[in-house]
Amino acid sequence: MKTKIARSAFLLFVAFAPYAATGASLTGRLTDPQGKPVEGAHVALAGVEAASGPDGMYSLSKLPAGTFTLSASAAGFADLHRSVSL
Repeated sequence: MKTKIARSAFLLFVAFAPYAATGASLTGRLTDPQGKPVEGAHVALAGVEAASGPDGMYSLSKLPAGTFTLSASAAGFADLHRSVSL
Protein backbone atom coordinates (compact mmCIF):
# COMPACT_ATOMS: atom_id res chain seq x y z
CA MET A 1 0.00 0.00 0.00
CA LYS A 2 1.35 3.39 -0.92
CA THR A 3 1.64 6.01 1.76
CA LYS A 4 0.58 9.52 0.88
CA ILE A 5 2.98 12.34 1.52
CA ALA A 6 0.68 14.19 3.88
CA ARG A 7 -0.23 17.72 2.93
CA SER A 8 0.84 18.96 6.35
CA ALA A 9 4.06 16.98 6.13
CA PHE A 10 4.93 18.31 2.69
CA LEU A 11 6.95 21.35 3.62
CA LEU A 12 7.60 23.71 0.78
CA PHE A 13 10.13 26.44 1.31
CA VAL A 14 10.09 28.88 -1.56
CA ALA A 15 13.07 31.07 -2.32
CA PHE A 16 12.59 33.46 -5.20
CA ALA A 17 15.62 34.76 -7.02
CA PRO A 18 15.41 37.93 -9.09
CA TYR A 19 13.74 37.35 -12.44
CA ALA A 20 16.86 38.34 -14.32
CA ALA A 21 18.36 36.02 -16.91
CA THR A 22 18.62 33.27 -14.32
CA GLY A 23 14.90 33.11 -13.43
CA ALA A 24 13.46 32.00 -10.09
CA SER A 25 14.55 29.30 -7.65
CA LEU A 26 12.45 26.94 -5.57
CA THR A 27 13.77 25.02 -2.58
CA GLY A 28 11.76 22.59 -0.49
CA ARG A 29 11.79 19.55 1.76
CA LEU A 30 9.78 16.36 1.32
CA THR A 31 8.76 14.46 4.45
CA ASP A 32 6.55 11.47 5.17
CA PRO A 33 3.50 11.71 7.47
CA GLN A 34 5.75 11.07 10.49
CA GLY A 35 8.01 13.98 9.53
CA LYS A 36 10.92 11.84 8.32
CA PRO A 37 12.75 13.02 5.19
CA VAL A 38 11.92 11.34 1.87
CA GLU A 39 15.24 10.69 0.12
CA GLY A 40 15.55 10.16 -3.63
CA ALA A 41 12.16 11.60 -4.60
CA HIS A 42 11.86 12.89 -8.15
CA VAL A 43 10.75 16.55 -8.14
CA ALA A 44 9.81 18.45 -11.32
CA LEU A 45 8.51 21.92 -12.15
CA ALA A 46 8.38 23.72 -15.51
CA GLY A 47 10.71 21.20 -17.19
CA VAL A 48 13.34 21.45 -14.42
CA GLU A 49 13.99 18.27 -12.42
CA ALA A 50 15.82 17.36 -9.22
CA ALA A 51 16.07 14.56 -6.66
CA SER A 52 15.62 15.06 -2.94
CA GLY A 53 18.70 14.43 -0.81
CA PRO A 54 19.07 12.38 2.39
CA ASP A 55 17.51 15.26 4.33
CA GLY A 56 14.53 15.41 1.92
CA MET A 57 15.69 18.78 0.53
CA TYR A 58 15.53 19.64 -3.16
CA SER A 59 16.36 22.73 -5.17
CA LEU A 60 15.16 23.84 -8.60
CA SER A 61 16.69 26.86 -10.32
CA LYS A 62 16.42 28.86 -13.53
CA LEU A 63 12.63 28.62 -13.42
CA PRO A 64 10.48 30.84 -15.64
CA ALA A 65 7.78 33.10 -14.22
CA GLY A 66 4.25 31.72 -14.26
CA THR A 67 1.97 29.19 -12.58
CA PHE A 68 3.04 25.55 -12.83
CA THR A 69 2.36 22.16 -11.27
CA LEU A 70 5.07 20.96 -8.90
CA SER A 71 5.24 17.15 -9.03
CA ALA A 72 6.98 14.85 -6.56
CA SER A 73 7.18 11.07 -6.69
CA ALA A 74 9.03 8.47 -4.63
CA ALA A 75 8.92 4.70 -4.36
CA GLY A 76 6.32 3.63 -1.78
CA PHE A 77 4.50 6.98 -1.82
CA ALA A 78 1.57 8.34 -3.78
CA ASP A 79 2.53 11.04 -6.29
CA LEU A 80 2.09 14.61 -5.12
CA HIS A 81 1.01 17.54 -7.33
CA ARG A 82 0.75 21.16 -6.17
CA SER A 83 0.18 24.41 -8.02
CA VAL A 84 3.04 26.90 -7.63
CA SER A 85 3.14 30.49 -8.86
CA LEU A 86 6.51 32.10 -9.49
